[in-house]
Amino acid sequence: MDQELVYFDGAYASVEEAGYPVWERGVMFADGVYEVLRYEGGIAFEVGRHMARLRRSLAGIGLAVTEEQLAEWVAASDGLVERNRWESALVYWQVTRGFAAGMGKRSHVMVPADEQRAVVMMTGSAVEPVSRKVGTSVPGVDVISVADRRWGNCWIKSLMLLPNSAAKTAAARAGCGEAVFVRPPEGKVSGRLDAAEAASPRGGGEGLVEAAAEDGWVTEGASTNVLMVRDGELWTAPESRWILGGVTRGVLLEEAERLGVQVREDWFTLAELRAAEEVMVCGTGTMLARVGRLDGAVVGETAPQPSAAVGLEGGVTQALWEGLVGRVCAVGARPVASDRVKQQGSNGVAI
Repeated sequence: MDQELVYFDGAYASVEEAGYPVWERGVMFADGVYEVLRYEGGIAFEVGRHMARLRRSLAGIGLAVTEEQLAEWVAASDGLVERNRWESALVYWQVTRGFAAGMGKRSHVMVPADEQRAVVMMTGSAVEPVSRKVGTSVPGVDVISVADRRWGNCWIKSLMLLPNSAAKTAAARAGCGEAVFVRPPEGKVSGRLDAAEAASPRGGGEGLVEAAAEDGWVTEGASTNVLMVRDGELWTAPESRWILGGVTRGVLLEEAERLGVQVREDWFTLAELRAAEEVMVCGTGTMLARVGRLDGAVVGETAPQPSAAVGLEGGVTQALWEGLVGRVCAVGARPVASDRVKQQGSNGVAI
């Protein structure tokens, strides 16, 4: 196969053939949601959890889909991996409201729900097999902190990612791989926009990135969830309107409990994150990465030895990495997709 294929609105096509029309609501209003699935050995990892989250996101924007549609999309995603001959891959799904105001019309007002139709697009890329990571050290990443100015429905995996993109860009320009969002403490958000500030030209999204408050609450990363080890316990922000419930995050919390590490889903400040023994970020694409520096300062430099409180050789992050790699590899070792054991969604429907 010479041309990479994508999936668009019910059919496979080349990248050159597929594309959104101008009037599509995903283009005009970012009216849609997305998912990213990891495939290992041709099998999707934790597909049931991904579909449960997709259901929540679609319900959050009021776009109805049936279980039959979800099953068709999973089959289409599997088919995309097979047709592109990817052994291990990341597949991006984008589900939009399509032409919910009618072809050729741009309107903020949506048509009635029974006239709406979900349009799905999928694209992907081959990645290094996770099986090659067995026995390796957890990767490292440096991060910066930024103020969290996103909307109040971060639990929806929305296409509205301009603040995330700006934060990620700021991190890259600082020589880092991720940005950690910090929501200002209650009562310290003025909302005022200085006229001179608004009029000053700033390139590359710099105007969207602000410094984080030390007493602000850590929410998540621009494209990851954030966890820390404090007094031997694994901390992460609780699922709420301010964070996306990460699939990898959920797997890691299970692994922590298996290892005997106490899990705390609770809020913590940026100052507390700086004093942590270990800091890590996780996500479908990232998998897991140990944070080496936060805003230029070495993480854990003034904290106790990371393995001291829990007795894990190499620390909690390394132990979680080994567990995560093992779970992904176990998926890739299963029979081919057509024979795989169906995974259950949150409502008990097999996907």
